[in-house]
Amino acid sequence: MHDFGVLHLFAGIGGAALGMQEAEQEWRGIRGRYVTLAGIDVDPEACRDFEMFTGAPAVQMDLFGRDDYRAFHGKEPPKEWREAKPADIQAATGGIAPDVIFTSPPCKGFSGLLPSKNANSEKYQALNRLTLRGLRLALDAFRDDLPGIILLENVPRITSRGADLLREIKQLLGVHGYLLHEGYHDCGEIGGLGQRRRRYLLIARLPSKVNAFVYQPPKQRVRSIGEIIGPLPLPDNPAGGAMHRLPRLQWKTWVRLALIPAGGDWRNLEHITPEQYSLEYVPRGGGPYGVQDWECAANTVIGHAKVRGSNGAAVADPRVRDGIQYHNGAYRICPWCTTAPTVTGGSPATSSGKCITDPRLQHCPREGVYRVQRFDEPSTTVTGASRVNTSNGAACVSDPRLPDRDNRHPGVYQIMRFDGSGPCVTGTRFGSGAPAVADPRVGGGFSNKRKVHAWDKPAGTVTGTSDIQAGAPSIADPRLNPRNSRRSNSYTVRSWDNPALTITGEDSLGSGAQSIADPRIPFNNIFKVTAWDGTPGAVTSGSGQTGITVADPRLAINPNGHHNLLRVTPWVNPANTITSASRPTAGAISIGDPRLGCNCRNGLYGVQAWDEPGYTVTGARNLHSGTTSVADHRIPADTEQGVWIIIAEDGTWHRPLTTWELMALQGFPLLMPDGSPVILAGKADARWRERIGNAVPPPAAQAIGDAILQALLPSQVGAWVMGSTAIWVRPNRQLYADSV
Repeated sequence: MHDFGVLHLFAGIGGAALGMQEAEQEWRGIRGRYVTLAGIDVDPEACRDFEMFTGAPAVQMDLFGRDDYRAFHGKEPPKEWREAKPADIQAATGGIAPDVIFTSPPCKGFSGLLPSKNANSEKYQALNRLTLRGLRLALDAFRDDLPGIILLENVPRITSRGADLLREIKQLLGVHGYLLHEGYHDCGEIGGLGQRRRRYLLIARLPSKVNAFVYQPPKQRVRSIGEIIGPLPLPDNPAGGAMHRLPRLQWKTWVRLALIPAGGDWRNLEHITPEQYSLEYVPRGGGPYGVQDWECAANTVIGHAKVRGSNGAAVADPRVRDGIQYHNGAYRICPWCTTAPTVTGGSPATSSGKCITDPRLQHCPREGVYRVQRFDEPSTTVTGASRVNTSNGAACVSDPRLPDRDNRHPGVYQIMRFDGSGPCVTGTRFGSGAPAVADPRVGGGFSNKRKVHAWDKPAGTVTGTSDIQAGAPSIADPRLNPRNSRRSNSYTVRSWDNPALTITGEDSLGSGAQSIADPRIPFNNIFKVTAWDGTPGAVTSGSGQTGITVADPRLAINPNGHHNLLRVTPWVNPANTITSASRPTAGAISIGDPRLGCNCRNGLYGVQAWDEPGYTVTGARNLHSGTTSVADHRIPADTEQGVWIIIAEDGTWHRPLTTWELMALQGFPLLMPDGSPVILAGKADARWRERIGNAVPPPAAQAIGDAILQALLPSQVGAWVMGSTAIWVRPNRQLYADSV
């Protein structure tokens, strides 16, 4: 086994190191693998994560120069701070010269999520210069034994916002004798991920050490979100640990999400009118607000679903132009069966697809972020924004061919399908991506509502309530065959222009279709009352309910008439004459009695006040039995924070992706060796998401590592091999001249 040492600059939580440690190749009996010499990062929590994942040492080191430190932080460094030197880099590896250097410097200054004005500020220009300074320190540290391969990974927009810086980097590498290749790849394709993550990669090869071709890794199938997180427990399940929880969002945010039709985004809100939705709050239930499918018009209303407690979130965007999505991850929800977008270092849901259409709704979440992703399309990169109303967006996969004046967040408030691939997973929590999902796993505490039991299965518990919503009092009875049952036509009314059904020997309406919709209604005076001053209908010989009734205003003209029929005498008035008739129709023998105090019906259709004691609870549960309704004022205020389930009309749960699920989409292991769920250093969920989003997906790094090994192994004996994929770095200097 031949071990190749790797140094990781700006190592983060160790995604690249973990992936390269998994890489292993063989050439003519020689096996090769990577050994992580060290990881270097300024974040102490990231260093602890690096050591947890890789088992290799991580060195906390600030690579800023003093001037750039002041420019970025806006203050002088502390007294104990000092600039890193080449000797510090050498000491980090224990003096061992690496065969490979993998560097993934901070991308915020290059990202399209950052407005151009901010990106051009001295603060972020200083952050960008870390890319060059880190490489210069490493080359100076190992100038006597340079690494054979140097890789620089970053966001695609580094080629535009960092063009001048890249030119300096290429010149620096060229001076040291490296041949170069730069281009783009999709981490989802080379790593077989459940997300789309388009990245820039610069490969520098030192011909004196690596003379073989460096081939591109083969492309794999990009998997769906459901394949990745489907086997995982639902959010808030203790099996997922502290990182498998959903965040609390403002009520108005959930309402906005509920109003967006499936496949739409925040722009659909412009077309919603007050008449198109209504709110219904069920304080002891389990799921709010449906979101329609993409094909439906933007008439989704909150009234299609119910707020049932404390859970929820948002859907899928088909707006792909020339195969590239431009910021279409904001507030979106990825379909369950499509790939996720790039995982970036942002933290809010508005930054990218951290929400998913999860069909496994059986649990109440506690936190959430949004994104909507189309079923058959990949999502976009999510960024490091940290607020719901952030202006950041999914810039890592933004289309540079679209002008900045176009909306940068076309995917805001979207929901991913459960069976589709997810959008790019980033460290953001809200705003620029689709971190919500339509989860079909509806269950929770109301699994028996409107449930029909299978004929051959045991029944549910019999309770004291009679409403089918209280339990499962229905059964699927296989003995009813509509085609053979004599009752299949009961109470049927036949269309006038259709043939009649078979005439049977029974004469009741329940026995068959003995009624017909007859358009020839000649008796339009039936049960008609003619106005006193109007013209009466024709007088016919019929004596039934034809139009022979008149509204007579001359009440009580005939003193001997029955003008007291069905009359109620006021309590304070004298009674009418007592006659021999005993029925109410015989005269005014009824009275308005004000002493009503014990009537069991005095609460009919009543609504009880919230702050008063309730009426007696009776055995009947319908509204006719008493005051069984209450005026509930607990509809949340706009700014009240919480988590609500959003159940779409397709029965799925539109919810955010948890931090644990984002880590799964990035390809990280989810369990520790002892079987407990992984938890990153620190306690801030936003910082966890940022570090996960900034990481290189381990499976993508493994694919890159395998490709590099296929060049390193034959180069040990001065040989080279032919490959079946495109060449990343050709073995001649002309490529360097062309690329520079």
